[in-house]
Amino acid sequence: MLLDFFRIKDVSSTKLDVVNYCVMRFVLKYIEHAKELELSVFKKGKTLHDLTEHFWSRLDVKYSNAEEFGDYGYGKFYQMIKAFESSGKKVDWSYKDEMYVMAENVRKVSKSLFKILRAEGPPLFDEQTGKYLTEVRFDFRAFDRNFTGKIDEIRRKDGKLVVRDYKSGKPWMGHMKINHDPQMTIYNAGLCSKAKKDRGFAELIGLSEDRHLFDGNPNYVSNKIQHEFFMLDAPYISDKMAEKSKKDIAQKIMDDIGLYFMGVEEFGNILERYFGAEIKSKTLPKVINETKRTNEHFLEIIKMLDGAEKIIQSGMVYAERGRKCDDCNVNISCQEKLKEINKEFPADKKGQLMFSYAIPYYMKSIQTEEQKIKQEKLFKEPKKTFKITNQTS
Repeated sequence: MLLDFFRIKDVSSTKLDVVNYCVMRFVLKYIEHAKELELSVFKKGKTLHDLTEHFWSRLDVKYSNAEEFGDYGYGKFYQMIKAFESSGKKVDWSYKDEMYVMAENVRKVSKSLFKILRAEGPPLFDEQTGKYLTEVRFDFRAFDRNFTGKIDEIRRKDGKLVVRDYKSGKPWMGHMKINHDPQMTIYNAGLCSKAKKDRGFAELIGLSEDRHLFDGNPNYVSNKIQHEFFMLDAPYISDKMAEKSKKDIAQKIMDDIGLYFMGVEEFGNILERYFGAEIKSKTLPKVINETKRTNEHFLEIIKMLDGAEKIIQSGMVYAERGRKCDDCNVNISCQEKLKEINKEFPADKKGQLMFSYAIPYYMKSIQTEEQKIKQEKLFKEPKKTFKITNQTS
């Protein structure tokens, strides 16, 4: 059935994050396949995730102390940029010398992380595969949808099973994100489903006694799993926030990474854009934010996906314009939608827009017929141009 074209049937953890963030972004990325920017922060994030994923397998081979780990991270960042650009693609740098500034930042952040990562000890280790439980893949089916994803890390901590998600960038996280982030909920459900399918895996992570309860029998989520958001930039930023003002923080970081080709005020504004207004506060970011998930969290995701499907199928996809759009990798394509906005409003013979209270009754009838025709076309033409309205937050 062509209606299935507009269904969100295959839900990766990345897709889930996108549709929860903005339905317009989901449509542009996964249905219209709009051009995406490769933002610089993505490259930093991928570098830091690679460093944490392979930290223990490379320890005492590639590095053995904080200085060496920082240098290794610095080299990895440039290696990733070179490989990306050699494929003919281009990184969307925010300013002229951002690549050099970001490379030094990766070095300093990595150096700050070394002591913490080593003191914590390694994640769980699977003797059968000979690998640590990092980037653990899962897939399961629920409510006529296929869910897939990768969990950054699984460990035991103080006798508890811990699912950890490493986050780069802004190290402050609000309580709504901590307690309701949908990706973390799917990690829990995915881990439970994997435990039900694989007895050996369930024994390894300590869920063998509960595995018969998972995959909706009756549970999708286990309350025995502790969740952690590990903020990768937090240790380094916390050290620099010992200074009194944004200008002082900017100066200290500039001195630390050897940045002499930019003014303090300009760099301070860049810091505020990247890390948020919290950089000016005295609230130090937490390295680890703990949280839990329940079955209700999972059912809420299903309801959210159902709602997003209805919006897409109706064609009433609108641009949720606001501060979050600044760091969206399809914001250029989204801005192009603004040119289509007038097409959705009726006009008189002189081209003047007519609002509902000024539209004659007979024109309202014509509008209704036109809407029916559009609705019929929606289910006949997979490559549909979506109706766009504009909303400013």
